[in-house]
Order: sequence, then structure tokens, then C-alpha cells
Amino acid sequence: MKKILLSLCSFLMILCFSNSGTAADDSWKKISEKGKMEIGFCAQYPPFESKTKSGNFEGFDVDLGKALAEKLNITAEFKDGEWQGLVAGMNKGDYDILIT
Repeated sequence: MKKILLSLCSFLMILCFSNSGTAADDSWKKISEKGKMEIGFCAQYPPFESKTKSGNFEGFDVDLGKALAEKLNITAEFKDGEWQGLVAGMNKGDYDILIT
């Protein structure tokens, strides 16, 4: 059993590191040039994320996104999306990151 577990761990490490260095990731460059980070989430899951009656976003994920943006010296822009389409929207470029 230990040999199987060790082999599986080794395989996963090789898989994770095999793509590193194949292409440069310029995500941070794009975000820093814009000066803002577009954060995708589905604002229907309090206390993590929800929309107030006045239309503002609130919750743990909103606080986390704002704190992250503050540390990076950029602004956070939250974009509410349907749960099922978040990953596709991320791949399409609608969001810089997902916090949800």
C-alpha cells in the first residue's frame, strides 16, 4: 500500500511540474496595468457573498477580495455571475479571478 501511495504522489508531482515553464503567465501584468482586479462570484450564498437591498455586495468573499486588492495596491471590482458559468467566464476572460 505504501508503494502505491508513493507512486501516486510521485506521479502527481510530475504532472504538476511538467507544465511549469512551458509558457509565461502574464496575468499579473494585465491586472497591474489595469489597476484593478475583476473578481467573479455568485452573490447568492450568504454569509460568503450576497447583495444588499441597496445593490452593494457584502460577505466574507467580498472582504477577502477587498483585502487582497488592498495588499496588491489595486482596486477590486466584483462581478456577479451565475454559478454554472463562472469557470467558463474565467476562461473567456470575463474575470481575473474567482472568489466564491
